[in-house]
Amino acid sequence: MYATGATIGNGQLIVHLLPLLVAGLLILHHQPYGWRKDLLAAAFVLTALVKPSISAPFFWIVLFVPGRLRPAFFMVLGCVLLTLFATGFQDASLLSLIQGWLGRAQQSVMWRTVRNPSGLIPL
Repeated sequence: MYATGATIGNGQLIVHLLPLLVAGLLILHHQPYGWRKDLLAAAFVLTALVKPSISAPFFWIVLFVPGRLRPAFFMVLGCVLLTLFATGFQDASLLSLIQGWLGRAQQSVMWRTVRNPSGLIPL
């Protein structure tokens, strides 16, 4: 339990987000299926996306649950709505924010390419 205490003490969110992620995935696989369960599962997994380095790969599980596209649709819709809500608090427009994000991403890729042209991870 030392690792859990250290994680909480350091302010890491994974302790709080991992149960949401697991609960959302378990709800997706629980029958009978319905709108409420799909919304709840999507809300849990979407909340866990606050830490995308941990939870984003699990979106593939949500996307490829056999015969279940509605939860993935709810998650994408939730991301779009949250993005539009967040842009309301910015001075720039949505288009200029996305252009700035893509420009910074392009600069980051170019900087990494110049610093490490082989693309190999040094040991």
